[in-house]
Amino acid sequence: MPDRERLLIASDLHANSQALSACLEALQGRYSAILCLGDLVGYGASPHPVLEWVQQNAQTTIRGNHDRAALSPNPPTEFSALAATAANWTHSQLSDEEHTWLGTLPAGPLVWNNQMILAHGSPRDENEYVSDTQTADEVLRDLRSTYGVPALCFFGHTHLQGGFELLKHGARPLAFEDRAESLSCRWGEGLLKRLRLSPEQTLLINPGSVGQPRDGDWRAACAIYDIANAELEFYRIPYDLASAQRHIRLAGLPEPLAARLEFGR
Repeated sequence: MPDRERLLIASDLHANSQALSACLEALQGRYSAILCLGDLVGYGASPHPVLEWVQQNAQTTIRGNHDRAALSPNPPTEFSALAATAANWTHSQLSDEEHTWLGTLPAGPLVWNNQMILAHGSPRDENEYVSDTQTADEVLRDLRSTYGVPALCFFGHTHLQGGFELLKHGARPLAFEDRAESLSCRWGEGLLKRLRLSPEQTLLINPGSVGQPRDGDWRAACAIYDIANAELEFYRIPYDLASAQRHIRLAGLPEPLAARLEFGR
């Protein structure tokens, strides 16, 4: 294991065990603890291995809206038809023990180790999407008011890797270092981008989605926070896409749930 604290931040796994396995293989030995930001299930066809891994390995897990939806046969009214169908299927597949465990997951925001805030959607509402600078500005100002400075919040829900920083005149998207590093992975070429942190920042950080990215890049997304070096590493990891799609089709889930994985949408 690494000799300093390095946190693997994973969100929106969405029952995609193929994507999760590829991330773990590619990042083996690079992290010392795991934090999950919710939506372990939904959309994908492999909830059991994903839930088993999270239960056995994650130090802290908060719930997502799809985790909450899987507890009931009646999905939330705001769900799309695809999301509702997947939620119904997931509910029918889970064991009593899995339902019970999902029901124990805390909702965000959760302060972890007095160092950072964990949320699914946003620290204001687990269903809120933070994907534009106006919304980010409001959330960041709330963060600074509630938690002081510095404030570091990891969130998911949008399936978009990146985040926002609060400056004097408002929020702006995070700017990665110019240099990106290629990673050699079993299923193709991966990518690593770095972001240096500085004191007194107020930040919203999204590691992206492991199981269903929506930024036009089909590769699984996650991040590692190197606490000692104040550095974030954002990863894109290729995985066995065809297998994940095949499992969705064999489960009888809607075809668009399989097709969209290929396009990162």
